[in-house]
Amino acid sequence: MFKYIRICNILILLISLANFSCNQDQADNKIFRNINLGKYGTLVLGENFESKDKLAIKIDDNIYQLHKNIIAGASSISIHLNDDGMISMMRFEYSPDTNYNYHIKIYSEILGTPFQTQQTDLLKRYIWDDNKTRFEYIKESGKNKSLMYSALYDKELWGE
Repeated sequence: MFKYIRICNILILLISLANFSCNQDQADNKIFRNINLGKYGTLVLGENFESKDKLAIKIDDNIYQLHKNIIAGASSISIHLNDDGMISMMRFEYSPDTNYNYHIKIYSEILGTPFQTQQTDLLKRYIWDDNKTRFEYIKESGKNKSLMYSALYDKELWGE
């Protein structure tokens, strides 16, 4: 059973990595800025979300959660907008059995050495940064559970 779960996790990771595409507009931008949604199109940091809002449920002011059947690889994906309706952040939550260290290895192979790392008993955070985008992969550990998620930010729209 555990072997099956591990194989499923690896397949989910590979599918999710295949769904990310790199934005090659400038040599200084090595971090992906979009999510390929297959037949539903693409979500891109910095673009207006209005035409894609049917793919998600509004969960708070300027925060939407993609429907479960839209993309594989994460337990849930939330889209955060600025006041003008532009996508400023995308957050990907992962199941507790996700292999955090394996994901860090894969992202390091794709994005290079993290710009910053932060590790304590309760928090592990790896940050990749370029001139337009920040990508963070985080694991928060509590007494009885852990939370794993990643976040992709448009630095200008998010306020950095």
